[in-house]
Amino acid sequence: MKYFMTCKDDGSNKFWYMKVDGISFTVTFGETGTTGETYTKSYESEEACLKEVKRKLLRLKKNGYVEGDATLADTKSATLKQNPEPSNDYLKAWEEICNAKNLQLALIDHFSYLADSPGFEDIPQILFAESKSVSCTKDQLTVIFRSGEILRAYPPEPEISAEYPESYKKLLTRHKLIELERARLKLGDHKQFEVELLEDIESELLEITEAKNIICPLWDYSDCWLYHPEEKNMMGEPNIHYLCHEGGDIENATPYNAGALFLRRCCESLKIKFAVAEI
Repeated sequence: MKYFMTCKDDGSNKFWYMKVDGISFTVTFGETGTTGETYTKSYESEEACLKEVKRKLLRLKKNGYVEGDATLADTKSATLKQNPEPSNDYLKAWEEICNAKNLQLALIDHFSYLADSPGFEDIPQILFAESKSVSCTKDQLTVIFRSGEILRAYPPEPEISAEYPESYKKLLTRHKLIELERARLKLGDHKQFEVELLEDIESELLEITEAKNIICPLWDYSDCWLYHPEEKNMMGEPNIHYLCHEGGDIENATPYNAGALFLRRCCESLKIKFAVAEI
């Protein structure tokens, strides 16, 4: 048996595909136009497998998914207002970077806002010292590193949810999404996280709030970093926890905000030596 469902909501287009084979099923999900993420689950019997399949399908329909192409369906997204066009001031800033005499210095200055945790003040300099070239269009700022890795940064987010943590809002006012291409590391509006990941593992977070309320600021290849709905770090912002797609629940909190965490993961992915200053 095969199932294909889609959802168009809040400016995003998502797909969900399931293939059922006896006592197991394989699910592929993600943003339309991408290869998505895939996982497989097995059960002791076909009956148990089909029971879980039905549960997932009911939950997806409850969350606005429809069979086939959601763009042809009468979903609530049809009545949503379109986000206003953002100011083009960001493009002027990008062009200044591209035309700068000192490319690395311009990039360090531009991305210094990512150092949103104590001790990270020098990390943008360490990271972008490895940059080789930069270019831009109205849609993205592209940085190529000496290793060949590519960082893509997109325009500011025009409409930011009031429910987001303050530190996360500040990141989105600069770029709605920044991604390290090969590492598949994405900060911001990545549209990769699916609440069913939490529901499948019966995460401890669901004892505090509903899955739909969990915010994922950082996507890390196939894994994710999630804001805790209650616990705070030393800066008064929500704790961020790592969740591996291979199983298990959230790990211990990282002591950093999302921008600093992204810098750390970029350096680790590029194998750039760095040290966070002690406070």
